[in-house]
Amino acid sequence: MLPPCRTIFNRMNFESLTRMQSVRGRIGYNEPMRVVALDIGEKNIGVAMSDPTGTISRPCRRIVRTSLKKDLEALQRLVREGEADILVVGLPRNMDGTVGSQAKRVERVIQSLRTLGVPVYKVDERLSSREAEQRMVEAGLGIKERNLRRDEFAAAVILQRYLEEGPI
Repeated sequence: MLPPCRTIFNRMNFESLTRMQSVRGRIGYNEPMRVVALDIGEKNIGVAMSDPTGTISRPCRRIVRTSLKKDLEALQRLVREGEADILVVGLPRNMDGTVGSQAKRVERVIQSLRTLGVPVYKVDERLSSREAEQRMVEAGLGIKERNLRRDEFAAAVILQRYLEEGPI
């Protein structure tokens, strides 16, 4: 059983809701959907989840990475228990838009994620950690909690970008 996701992000206004509905149409998915977003780092995987309607993102948890096999098992459980319809992964491009070594490592994980049986989309994650940090400060989280939850908040930023703008 998944632990409950705690903080809810909802920056959506009418304009972003309209864009999100347009994104659903472009990917051919107009039914209610639950989206799970991942911020894949070297040490941790931040996880965020949408509400069942696919309109609100919320930070959910952090998975400490061990091995690709164990990471995939944990993500498989997450997809199954969270009833995810779509996985979204942040792709860490360089500031000039090029693909660096970290993005290449994430691409290898994405290839493995495609075996989980749900569609996998990529989202540009540039500056997501900075935006996540700003949101945590605004929410009044202390430095200790910010350090523990940074990855899941970055995943929530990635998810919100997907919901508003769609995949890259």
